[in-house]
Amino acid sequence: MLGNNTTHSYKDRIKYSQTKIVKVLSVFCLSVFLLLWSLVLMKGKQETNLWSEDPKCRNFTTKFSPTRNLPLRALVSYPGSGNTWFRYLIEGASGIFTGSVYDDKDLIKAGHIGESRKYTEGSTILQKTHHSGGEPMTLEDRKAHIESFKGRGVLLIRNPFEAILSLWNYLKTLSHTELANYNSTKTEEFTLFAFTQIFRWYEIISDWLEYGKEVEIIFYEELKDSPTEIVTQLLNKFNIPLNSERMACLEKHISGSFQRSEHFTASPYSEDHKLLFRTMIEMAKEKILNKTGKLLPIHKYNLHIL
Repeated sequence: MLGNNTTHSYKDRIKYSQTKIVKVLSVFCLSVFLLLWSLVLMKGKQETNLWSEDPKCRNFTTKFSPTRNLPLRALVSYPGSGNTWFRYLIEGASGIFTGSVYDDKDLIKAGHIGESRKYTEGSTILQKTHHSGGEPMTLEDRKAHIESFKGRGVLLIRNPFEAILSLWNYLKTLSHTELANYNSTKTEEFTLFAFTQIFRWYEIISDWLEYGKEVEIIFYEELKDSPTEIVTQLLNKFNIPLNSERMACLEKHISGSFQRSEHFTASPYSEDHKLLFRTMIEMAKEKILNKTGKLLPIHKYNLHIL
């Protein structure tokens, strides 16, 4: 009798385990289906509303250009430089989607539907690129990438101490808003990452100033101080008509949804990092000044990082 009970108990456990596995798989499959379906729905949308919860602003929508004849113009930056927030500002002000050479599912899901369109089709006002895309590229390939935009671009520049740390956070969390574990910056991996990435930060600036033809520079630190003023100036240069009530709504909802609320309180950089970073910042400052007459706003950089 005892052996028979043991057999039944074993079979019951097997049956219970199988039922549990089936339930878990069912929930997983349903979650994947719902995610894919939501992406299909978002890709099929022709417009979105950035401020649907605000009764005074919900009537303002963002759409694709129906004429599909907008000139290609890169929104180029080192990753982690505020590109997504800047896209939000541009879309909020102009009512026209920005595009991308990438296909970020998180951004599509959040309403940046231009991410899903072919960036060369002329329906978006700016097209996001990080230039070399994280992979080593020859100078000829980098020049060809700039030429694919006819040399036109908006170059968004951020303090590399913060931009490189922002990219590290993204790579470690796969999130645009979460913060990596601080201990991850005390590893050899981060040490080498920071040494490598500062050259990428400078390379993007140098390449676009050397080989671009119509390049507008936006400094992230100045953008933070005067977002609507800077966006207005830029769109006026592109002859994009602006609506005062829409701009008031943008001012009201200026932060968007892709900003980290937490930041490291201590610097993760070594003294060797700081020495190299300062050298590259000075090189960038000189190049920007010589090519455009503009001053890199180093005085606005966070001193606790420097």
